Amino acid sequence: MKFQLRTVESFYPKKEERKGLKKLGFSFERWEEEKGSEFEYCIKGNPEIELHSLEALIKFSRSQGRLIMIKALKDNEMPIIEIINSYLG
Repeated sequence: MKFQLRTVESFYPKKEERKGLKKLGFSFERWEEEKGSEFEYCIKGNPEIELHSLEALIKFSRSQGRLIMIKALKDNEMPIIEIINSYLG
């Protein structure tokens, strides 16, 4: 089953955090006017992931931490896995 990936946070000042998310397909936009601030790098877009089994979902959860799964609200939309990578986690 295919899922759209999202994160709770929008801004990633730490290079290590961006590096980990890039491995999942996330990309980042650099806001020049925010250079040097915590808002310098903003997440851009939402990649997709395909998980074929419950075991694959559990493995993904173990590698990413807490997740929220959101069902598709419309027939033509993909369900969402949101990675809890903020104060909520």
